[in-house]
Amino acid sequence: YPFLSRVWDTYNKFDKSVETTDEGYSNYVNVCETKAKNYIDTSNHKDFCMKLVRNLGCYSFDRTYSQLYDDDCIILYYWIYNSVKQHNINNKLITAIFYDNYSKACTYLRRAKCFYYDFYYDMFEEPVYMVFLEIFRDNIYTIINTLKSEDKETNDKLQEYACNCIHIYKKMNDKYCVKKHYDDQKSSLTCSILRAFKQTYDSYFARELYNKTHIIPDIDD
Repeated sequence: YPFLSRVWDTYNKFDKSVETTDEGYSNYVNVCETKAKNYIDTSNHKDFCMKLVRNLGCYSFDRTYSQLYDDDCIILYYWIYNSVKQHNINNKLITAIFYDNYSKACTYLRRAKCFYYDFYYDMFEEPVYMVFLEIFRDNIYTIINTLKSEDKETNDKLQEYACNCIHIYKKMNDKYCVKKHYDDQKSSLTCSILRAFKQTYDSYFARELYNKTHIIPDIDD
């Protein structure tokens, strides 16, 4: 979706290969060889480790990675999730990088505090859907401003995107939250994200943009 270009640009930045000429390259190698060597079994694991060390922005002065914003964290988590699924990354490799003493101290001092709490694996049901909805919420103003433009092709794609988000919300809500006493933490946190998504959607879309120009569905239909 072109209206979410910053999201995809950030994702691609996280997934960019590390080059030997990159600032901080020797630091990345040193961290992976000392902190995570027991969890690197393949070249894909090593490549992921190098990218992750770089992406955390603590071992070089490259502002592209050291000056992240809060909403970049969710994109970083999404990149991690996809990388784990694609390359069968050991979760211990991830925690070793996030929680070595220097990375942890560095993250506390940064503008965006992207800590890793096994975000996808332990906290939410079907986590990739959760991050999809969180990206929607984080970019709500971009979405609304784009809908107000005169570009029909972009508006059509955006309305398709909104419909996909509604489909995910309804599927997840019906499965985990409707007529269910969710007393386990994972279901409870999942339903809290879904409620937050619905509140955002209702506040900005149902009230302002449900009209003849923008065919935005009612979330309760």
